[in-house]
Amino acid sequence: MQAADDESKLVSNALEEAQRRFPAVPQVERYDWRFHVDSTGDDAVLVTVVLKDPPGGDHYVWGELAPIRNAIVETFQERSVRRWPYIQFSLESELTEEDEDDGSGAEA
Repeated sequence: MQAADDESKLVSNALEEAQRRFPAVPQVERYDWRFHVDSTGDDAVLVTVVLKDPPGGDHYVWGELAPIRNAIVETFQERSVRRWPYIQFSLESELTEEDEDDGSGAEA
């Protein structure tokens, strides 16, 4: 059980460090993560990044999201997190109240 706790702490610390590298826009409201096993059976981390809705109801383009993804991937590599981070993005407006109240994530 200690190894899992150590790994959780390593992932949490890596995400906190990555958060400091996030750009101002798009604004990250919070992120949630959980351990995951990918389709090849490798250990991974599923990270959901929740973004503030863009003005005017537009959508963010990949060029705006890539710096967030890159910050997470690079920090995992620098911190020697052995699990690959699979990153998905959601807008605040896409989440249900149940999603918002699960208590599993970190405030950004």
